[in-house]
Amino acid sequence: MSAFNIAYTETFSRDQRRFIAERSLLADLTLTVAEIARQPFNNPQLETHRVKGAQPGVMTSYVGNQQHRVIWFKAGQTAVLLLFDLHDAAYRRAGRQRVRFEGEGAVHVVEEQLAVADAAPAGNRDALTGPGPFDPWDDGLLAEVGFPDHEINLLREVRDDNGVLALQRFMTPEGFERALQVATAASESEVRGLASPVSAADEATVVEEQFGEEVQKRVLAGADSRVALIAPEDIDSVLSLPIEDWMVFLHPEQRALVDRRVQWTRPRHRRRRHWQDRRRRSQSSSASDRRLQSALHDLHPHAAEGP
Repeated sequence: MSAFNIAYTETFSRDQRRFIAERSLLADLTLTVAEIARQPFNNPQLETHRVKGAQPGVMTSYVGNQQHRVIWFKAGQTAVLLLFDLHDAAYRRAGRQRVRFEGEGAVHVVEEQLAVADAAPAGNRDALTGPGPFDPWDDGLLAEVGFPDHEINLLREVRDDNGVLALQRFMTPEGFERALQVATAASESEVRGLASPVSAADEATVVEEQFGEEVQKRVLAGADSRVALIAPEDIDSVLSLPIEDWMVFLHPEQRALVDRRVQWTRPRHRRRRHWQDRRRRSQSSSASDRRLQSALHDLHPHAAEGP
């Protein structure tokens, strides 16, 4: 599979800025974005798969130690980055993300808000007296989804979101992913849907492919200032910039500045390396000269004083 374009959206940019203080996490995020551009599917570093219950074409990929997820939309050979968050929150929000067309050339990404009645149960999860995230679903349904008895027992012990995260230590990666989706499910039908066979991440229906191709066409046309595009050949250069420069790139409002920056990224870096190499050689040469001069001075302490 050929490399993917990467498109940043406003929702993704806002999420990225929320984690500005976590430098190591942002470094992991740059690696994930680079891997999505290079090989989004069949990549063990990403474990990309579809998000059940989300808009067709919405994918999820691992970030770093797997505590965070990137949610993105497959639009032909373009990955439209939708959001970035802790994995349980990412799955909840992924079901509310919608990629829509606006006018004749724009793509609009919106995150639908939960109704107050729907949002209330999630707010109770951290309360010790409230229901656990798996309590609404009986053992028969959990078994139907694919949990063996010993995993169902683990699910019953979970009382809050921290407990959901702790399951990662005791379950297989596939079981943990399934548990996350059950914990964030909003209805029994959504949970039951997890039992149906999952199509491969890179397989799509004709309708999904047609929609994705139109999204890609609009993104590549560059008519929407809310979406910033990086071509595959530029991804390494852009992501190799300092985090502060990369943050500037993630502001769609500053596209003009970004375009100028990206145009000069590679030659600038080549020039920078060239002068850094020359500076190191000069410093090394200067240090050698100083050592030689010091040695000569030790041998002839009055030589430099003149007649």
